Amino acid sequence: MNPNISKIIVIDNDLTFHDKYQRYFESYLDYSLNGIHISISEALAEYDYLRPDIIFSEVALTHECGIEGIRRFRKKDPNVKIIMLSAHSDIELVKKAFNNGANGYLSKPVTERTLYNALDSINWHSRCALQSCTSGALIFSALQILNPDFIIN
Repeated sequence: MNPNISKIIVIDNDLTFHDKYQRYFESYLDYSLNGIHISISEALAEYDYLRPDIIFSEVALTHECGIEGIRRFRKKDPNVKIIMLSAHSDIELVKKAFNNGANGYLSKPVTERTLYNALDSINWHSRCALQSCTSGALIFSALQILNPDFIIN
């Protein structure tokens, strides 16, 4: 695999979005979707095999909170980038995500362009960190601007 291609895993228990994620990542050469999981536990079970660069996780999962999973992923890999996704943009929830180690936070609905910008920003931040730059945490507010066919509600 090309070392410049970021490996992504998605954690979302809403199966209706799995096809959308698959199609989305097939259309971009910069990213490779290496797994879609319905739970933190399922993703952790395959983590050592997949070794993702970026995790894109729903906050509200069926049996666990995505935010609580951040620390579990950090134990496995302190360098993995984590973007949280939620229908709620409550500032306390956003703060909780960042306090637990999230690198980004997207509020639904999320468009194709918003997701791409978030991923690019995370990649830029990673490259910047490797070059000893400083940058604050990334917060994204999703706006329904482009391609209403790719919206995660």
